[in-house]
Amino acid sequence: DGEAALKYLKIANGRAIAVPDEAIERQLVALGKLEGVFAEPSGVAALAGLETLIDQGVIDKSDRVVVPITGSGFKDLATPDRLTPQVILIAPDLNQLKAALESSA
Repeated sequence: DGEAALKYLKIANGRAIAVPDEAIERQLVALGKLEGVFAEPSGVAALAGLETLIDQGVIDKSDRVVVPITGSGFKDLATPDRLTPQVILIAPDLNQLKAALESSA
């Protein structure tokens, strides 16, 4: 709960920040593209927070940081569907494959 979170933030001299949806969405796409991890938006909020804290100079890029990614992307299929290019569906035909590859280049 919120009270417990605030209590432990104070004990650990921690920090909580707000991040915009755009930062979360950017990290959601990057995580899937670069690491192959399919997460839900709330599961990458901490990663977006890390990006913000690095940009603010609070955390150095050379620091070692662990960011748990929670929540499977299967909990929210609408967001990644909205953020990623549509998949071209083709029949199992070599000519259709060639045409699809040429049209996406």
